[in-house]
Amino acid sequence: SAVSVAELINYWDVSSYPGFVSATAEVVGGQDLSAAAVPGKLLPLNIGPQPPEQHINWLNLFYSIEWVVFAGFAFFIWWRLVKDDYHRDLEEALEDAEEAPEGGLHETPPPPHGPEQQQPDQHQQKVQP
Repeated sequence: SAVSVAELINYWDVSSYPGFVSATAEVVGGQDLSAAAVPGKLLPLNIGPQPPEQHINWLNLFYSIEWVVFAGFAFFIWWRLVKDDYHRDLEEALEDAEEAPEGGLHETPPPPHGPEQQQPDQHQQKVQP
């Protein structure tokens, strides 16, 4: 059984807590102690039949489909970025190969030999033996 706080809050002028206790019978020592036995405006709580549970929660099903579509779209965007970057690198390599001299080697300075020619980069850590 269930109680609708949304319906009851319209009748009560006090703050509400969403927890309720409903006693079906209050008989102690042969005396009825329920709310109906007390004089005043208190009435017994009659809870009607509740709708049966659905076997499939359609909202959750559509949310799960939405997340699968979103994940597929994110994967597609990632794949396109990687593909475009790969093709850009291939085009740059092709342009570099076309601009290279006949020998196919770029003119690069020879690597430094010996400790007097090596100067540490400003971001490198200096290590002393």
